[in-house]
Amino acid sequence: DGKTIHQRKDFRDLSTFTIDPIDAKDFDDALSVRFLKNKNICVGVHIADVSQYVVPGSAIDKEARLRAFSVYFPGTVIPMLPEKLSNLVCSLRPKEEKLAFSVSIEFNSSLKIIENISFDKSVIKSNKRFTYEEVDVVLKAGEGEFYKELCVLNKIAQNVRKERMSNGSINFERSSISFELNKSGEPRSVIKKPSLNAHHLVEEFMLLANKFVAEKLGDFHPTIYRVHDLPNQEKIKDLAKYLNQILPNKKININHKNLSKKINTLMTSSSPKVHKDTVTSFVLRAMSKAKYDIKNLGHYGLGFKKYTHFTSPIRRYSDLIVHRLLGAAVQNKKISTENIEGDCIYFSNIERKYIELERKINKFIQLKLLQESVGKSFYGVVSGLTNWGMYVELDGGKGEGLVSINKIGNEKHSYNDARFCLVGKKTGKKYILGQEVCVEILAINLTAGEMDLKILS
Repeated sequence: DGKTIHQRKDFRDLSTFTIDPIDAKDFDDALSVRFLKNKNICVGVHIADVSQYVVPGSAIDKEARLRAFSVYFPGTVIPMLPEKLSNLVCSLRPKEEKLAFSVSIEFNSSLKIIENISFDKSVIKSNKRFTYEEVDVVLKAGEGEFYKELCVLNKIAQNVRKERMSNGSINFERSSISFELNKSGEPRSVIKKPSLNAHHLVEEFMLLANKFVAEKLGDFHPTIYRVHDLPNQEKIKDLAKYLNQILPNKKININHKNLSKKINTLMTSSSPKVHKDTVTSFVLRAMSKAKYDIKNLGHYGLGFKKYTHFTSPIRRYSDLIVHRLLGAAVQNKKISTENIEGDCIYFSNIERKYIELERKINKFIQLKLLQESVGKSFYGVVSGLTNWGMYVELDGGKGEGLVSINKIGNEKHSYNDARFCLVGKKTGKKYILGQEVCVEILAINLTAGEMDLKILS
């Protein structure tokens, strides 16, 4: 209504757009660009103001808190909020006036942040709904709708990313797996998507908004931090041992202080010996699990002293709490935070269960799509080694299976855990992590979620 809009910052005239996956329906973040008279640039990170519609203690609020997250499966989603709210009322749809919570960040003409950050309840009107792929096309072509704005956002994001990496953030370059669906919404093939410039562009501004909100709230009252503790020392030693195996001339020495620098250098390496997905898996195994906490432990993986989740209130209840806390902080008000510690524990536990569920479903679909391929051969990469055999990730993200220790060639092999390799007892032939191999699918057990492979010479 007019009264609600009158009490808010009016950003409806700004050049504003959303950038999301092609199948997204809940647009919870938008970006705007304003070129100021003093040659500075003001970037607005506008987040759907779910707290305006979901009243604490209401039936919708209780159910959303219980669900804690929206859960995404191929072709479907179990939303945290009713779809009328998540896809229509709150969603920052193009050409519609929407209520938002905005973080405005000013950059100078050298595209560096100047300490002029504001937090406002606002009203916005998105001009366009972009997909990541469309933004990438505009950036590569050097022309198109909102090219000037997208170009400056991309340059700022690259600057911010570079600075973040030099301050201790770890570069996880992971391609993501998704599924192409048929007309009935059933998966018919796997798509391995690389990270695009557009992904990095959006990610950097969301990270900045989350970081600035955490810093703002840290001065007011107990809040929800997104924390990430130091990595496991033993597993870091394992990573160093592995890297010294594949790069024997480098003499790599890693600890939690220099880990990010060493990994970021490896991730930009052009050496054919460095299989980046394998290095990333090693690093992820060494990492603590990120979680929610009222104690600020910092975020090791991002290299941030304070961090929270603010940018996805349509699909994460923790963000909705952070919106309510920020709303109170902006008005210098106090609100109840008595359940906040229990909430952090609950959200962290639920999140782990959902991640495991999504992983199992994706694995099931991958194996289901491979059922017709039993007896066929595929190239892949050694993704794990144990006393009972080797795991191989098929190229193109098609799935992972096990080559049993007795299905490797015509000789016995043993696992050398000091060198992270399987060694043939007669020939001394080695299989190491990240090595390319050719395998045949022997059998698939969908119920157990297992695929048996054998090595082809």
